Amino acid sequence: MKMALAELISGIVFLIIAIVFFTMTLKLPPPMNQSDLGPATFPYIIIFLMAILACVLIYRGVKERENTKQPVIKIKRQNSVLLVILGVFIYINLMPIIGYYISTLISLPVILWFAGEKKPIKIALLSGGFLLFAKVVFDMLLGVPLP
Repeated sequence: MKMALAELISGIVFLIIAIVFFTMTLKLPPPMNQSDLGPATFPYIIIFLMAILACVLIYRGVKERENTKQPVIKIKRQNSVLLVILGVFIYINLMPIIGYYISTLISLPVILWFAGEKKPIKIALLSGGFLLFAKVVFDMLLGVPLP
């Protein structure tokens, strides 16, 4: 697949996902305390950034289609990509059963390993840092408890 076509398709898909997520966040409850940001604030920020970057991809895809010398995209580690997708699928299905923190503690190191990170200390630091970030931002700052 040519790079310009991949950017165009990716941009359109991400823009559609952003629109779907935005409509889903409209159903989130307002903040309990008016001084809090509320549960929808973080998703709105991510959705906004996602939509902007999707538009950039679409623009680049349209602009690059004029260029005849486009690089061809080749996935070198197809099995690793499929294993990461499978890991994310398992993670999503584990979360309602064992909770966010435990499923993330189990799944994130496995996904990082399949993604190519082989240093155990780095995997542990990334996983722990992400969980700490989620606890501080969502539980403490936004007042949104994670499952």
